[in-house]
Amino acid sequence: MKIDLLFCLILIIGCQSSDKPPSLDSIFDQSLQAIATTEALQAVESISTLADCLSPNGAYATEVQSYKDDYCYFKQTFSYRPEVFEAVILDTNTIFQIMPDSNKTEPLDKNVIAFIKGHEFHELILDIKKRYSSLGNLQKTTFNDKPCYKVEAIDFIGDPCELYFDESSKRMEGISFQNPGNIEEIITITFSDWQKINNILLPDKVHIDQSGKIFTFDYKEVLINSPTFQKKDIQPN
Repeated sequence: MKIDLLFCLILIIGCQSSDKPPSLDSIFDQSLQAIATTEALQAVESISTLADCLSPNGAYATEVQSYKDDYCYFKQTFSYRPEVFEAVILDTNTIFQIMPDSNKTEPLDKNVIAFIKGHEFHELILDIKKRYSSLGNLQKTTFNDKPCYKVEAIDFIGDPCELYFDESSKRMEGISFQNPGNIEEIITITFSDWQKINNILLPDKVHIDQSGKIFTFDYKEVLINSPTFQKKDIQPN
């Protein structure tokens, strides 16, 4: 009887221990350990991407060049309109659009900063604690039909968002947040088709649901520390 009682107590304690949720730090650390070694992550200086995209309006292409000091070059070209959108973020306080066929620039507001920095999908996966603050309120949930941990956070422009981490793979599964440009819309971003680039697992596809409006990113190119990477030699004027 004593043996049976002792066995039951051990079983109960073991179950309670296994049900204990992980700490926030362990979730973030495991999400990085699941995609690369510490050495590979520390070696990242720049990320350059080019994606074929689809939207409700048609096809377009998105080019993003990011550097670890918050610099970002962003360009979109569209099949359904002639205008090209090209912009540079020198830091989180200095952002401007490069006007077509000229070296003239126009300042852009913080909602556009959120839009552009929000397209640095690969960088934000690699640097969660830099991109987000006030991390907390850890909960178990289902996201993209997978058991996930949900973490509430504040993004780099001060808006709330939710980060999702796959319980099984440990990787970041996606993000959801209120559209800064339209508070009636919720944007949900999902990462998939992870591929190894420079010994780092990164998503090759991104799916965006903007309150029923679907956008997809199919990456043609993801380069880490590209030898051809060069910051644009342009300043706001």
